[in-house]
Amino acid sequence: MSSGWTRRHVVLGLLVALGLGGGIGYGAVASPPAPVAPLRLPAPSASLVEKTSYCPPAAFSGSAESLVLDSAGERDALVSMPGGRIRLAPGRAQQRRLPASAAAGFGVRGLGAPVVAALSRRYHDPVEGADAALCSPVTAARWYVPAGTSRLHTAEELLIYNPFPNDAAVRVTFYTPEGARTSANLADIGVAGGKGRVVPVDRYARPSDVLAAAVEAVRGRIAVWSAVAYEDRAHQVPGVATSPGVPIGDGPWYLPEALVSGGHTTVSLLNPTERTATVTLTIATASGPAQIPGLNSVSVPPRSVKAVDLSKAAARAARRGSTVGVTVRSADGVPIAVGGITTAAGGVRGISSAQALVTPARRWSLPPPWGGGAHDRVWVLNPTGARVTVSATLQRAGGKPSHPRGLQRVRIPPGGRAGLEIPSEGPVTVLLRASAQVIAARSVHPDGVGDRVALGGVPLPPP
Repeated sequence: MSSGWTRRHVVLGLLVALGLGGGIGYGAVASPPAPVAPLRLPAPSASLVEKTSYCPPAAFSGSAESLVLDSAGERDALVSMPGGRIRLAPGRAQQRRLPASAAAGFGVRGLGAPVVAALSRRYHDPVEGADAALCSPVTAARWYVPAGTSRLHTAEELLIYNPFPNDAAVRVTFYTPEGARTSANLADIGVAGGKGRVVPVDRYARPSDVLAAAVEAVRGRIAVWSAVAYEDRAHQVPGVATSPGVPIGDGPWYLPEALVSGGHTTVSLLNPTERTATVTLTIATASGPAQIPGLNSVSVPPRSVKAVDLSKAAARAARRGSTVGVTVRSADGVPIAVGGITTAAGGVRGISSAQALVTPARRWSLPPPWGGGAHDRVWVLNPTGARVTVSATLQRAGGKPSHPRGLQRVRIPPGGRAGLEIPSEGPVTVLLRASAQVIAARSVHPDGVGDRVALGGVPLPPP
């Protein structure tokens, strides 16, 4: 993938609960698919006049849906969304309840300035949980979901959304540590125009602790996510984790938050190509980078996925901290896709995706993953070779922006990372500014829900 603004932040989402009937076991792939190429996406622009983001339909049996809107520009934005239009002033976030019709998915169109939209949802079935999704600004013909599973006592759905009027045709390939698999029932999935469709993974894939997928539009362009529900079991924390569909590239990929004590983060490395990939994972601590034996040359065979449990390799590097950042690179240029799942198993429990981002930026918008909660943190990774200073502005719905003293001019060493504690003052969007390009994400444990929610940040163009 190319550097700078031609590379896209990975978008997190949830999608629909419209079922696919039937299902059979899958077998080995008879012939390889078309050659895999990195996805190229248009660059964001500060002069953006009109842009539509696509927000996901309801997944599982979610409820309590709310939408957070934030103007990412320096002037007013006129926002069209379900229920009408609103005017959004710069630095003024708004939280909106959505009508029932929004459960089918919808678009948010910003006129005059870029608009960041994030959707939060509560779950009651198949488990109690919570999650959030950034509305996607793009569609593509091919997406990858690296961090899935089909093991017992979980339920994964591949979530496919077609926002265009013409029908799309989609095929799905699964990847395990042993190789690629496909099913004849997944070779030509119809997705109606303006609709979503869910693929229940356990109907088509044999049980596997580690499972990835490629979702390719044979006709049309789509957006793709994956939602996994984890049941409460003796050795399994309950909750819901939503992972974005991502493009592939040789990196670097960045995970600003990875848990190495009080739980763990598992990073999934998907290699959908015909060549073996050699992957390097570098740990970022509060004091700087650390290269860990066992993570500097991870081999991922062709057309397979490999999971790396960071808690077994990186806990010492974190010293007294419980979290680290991670940078992932394909050392030999073989394009890969990267994702992860974080399990918090300490005093506060829950499941969330560990989103891999690819676009460093000096300005970030970080919407609230939930309306309120504990342990609200913004995680910042400094991928540069120089010290970086970051400052945060809190943008409240209906209130003036604030600049808490403890969130100003925070220093991060070269190759290091930092966690910024966000005051518990209700839902706020965080606007992060840095002296050089950084990577940012956010996580929270929602009030009244035994789960955790995480969102990757949205990189913003220069003002």
